[in-house]
Amino acid sequence: MKLLRFLLCVCLIVLGGAIKVSAGDHPEANFGIYGIQHFTSIAQYQETYIGQVVQYLPQVNGGSYDDTKYFQGAGGKFNTDYVVSKISGNDERMTWTLLEKETGEKVKMVINNQNEYYSFGKYCYCITDRYSVPLFLSEKFEADKASKIGKVYPENPNSPVHYEVIDVIMQEQANSSYSDHKYPQVCLVLKDKTDGKTVNYDAENIADLNDLGKVFTNSKYKCTYTVVNVFKKEDYNSDYRRELMKFYTIKNSIDGRTKDIKASSAQVEAFKNDDSGKFIATLTKVEKPSNSAIRYGKTTSVTEKDITKYSYEDNFIDILIFASSTQFNFILKNVSNNTLKVVWNEAVFVDVDGNTSKVMHSGVKYSEREGDQPSSTIIKGAKLEDLAAPTDKIYYSDTFEKWTSKSLYSNADVNAKNQTIKLMLPIQVKDVVNEYIFEFTLNYEYNHPEYLAN
Repeated sequence: MKLLRFLLCVCLIVLGGAIKVSAGDHPEANFGIYGIQHFTSIAQYQETYIGQVVQYLPQVNGGSYDDTKYFQGAGGKFNTDYVVSKISGNDERMTWTLLEKETGEKVKMVINNQNEYYSFGKYCYCITDRYSVPLFLSEKFEADKASKIGKVYPENPNSPVHYEVIDVIMQEQANSSYSDHKYPQVCLVLKDKTDGKTVNYDAENIADLNDLGKVFTNSKYKCTYTVVNVFKKEDYNSDYRRELMKFYTIKNSIDGRTKDIKASSAQVEAFKNDDSGKFIATLTKVEKPSNSAIRYGKTTSVTEKDITKYSYEDNFIDILIFASSTQFNFILKNVSNNTLKVVWNEAVFVDVDGNTSKVMHSGVKYSEREGDQPSSTIIKGAKLEDLAAPTDKIYYSDTFEKWTSKSLYSNADVNAKNQTIKLMLPIQVKDVVNEYIFEFTLNYEYNHPEYLAN
């Protein structure tokens, strides 16, 4: 008895798994106005579709399992005209009888008029508010086709962009958020009247093309953006779920640059990052030590690979230094007749607000950045290639699970003038510590200053 009960449980599990595999695998077509619409009663289906000419259009890859098994398996043919001769059953489940237009051969389809997630086999066909069966109103499509060819979108004659409908076709539909099935969809073939290029557009959303030529302005900018294309693609909505959403391709009026943005937030996204830029730190002053043995030095600049580096030289040191976004990089050469030491424990960074911070250099672990740092020794004629990074800008990111750094300019004001940051390097000669202060003036450079109104 126990063995029988065990075997029964195993059979149920296997059967349950088999059902689960088939569950929800309905042919989920959406042919728009040329598809079978969802009604609440069988009477509405009978009144609307008996006598209509339809074709069964399978998935574009030659047909899904359900297409071939339950339509071809019932004697049906793809892409062939049938007349809907009879619709029987009830409001929840109907049987549609189709007669092939040329031969009169009969095909029957059992169709659920509801969302039957766990239906399978011959009951796999469903009509819901979201999708329908792959029956295409072919006669209606051909009758409407001629009336669409020659139309121009957008309808606004003042639009700088115009597309003419030169054909109406069926093509593979974009993935939807509820199905990976790719049944055909009605598309208009549009010809750009400016350059002659063609693009296919979902006929169901053709009204969206009236957005072509829409212009976005912002008083902060000289440039404007014009919508030159409208399309759909999957993206995340406000609930962080993927769905098909409308996008614009917009064109900048100054340099012709284009970008794709969400239509729902186009006014904001159109100008997003157009005022972006970066701070440039220019070495404007070097305060040398008061040690009379150190003669006054001179400062020059040199550009290498689009990076401007600054050279300072006196009779003790020759340093090439520049500031990146998070640290100072330098090569320090000893040109004196004595051994030099960089006293790291006394080195200081000063930000734009005058706040000071200890610095760390290469070879020091991030976790030990506030600890003791031995001095770096540079013998006569030798050089040290190193960096100096403020320890108060370094932190561990729990989000990225790694050490990272804030910018040297994190509290700088884009609009403020004469902001400076400083690096003090204590360089010891014999028993004397000489403080070299390198002062950098900040200037904000916009990536596209030509876009800005002021």
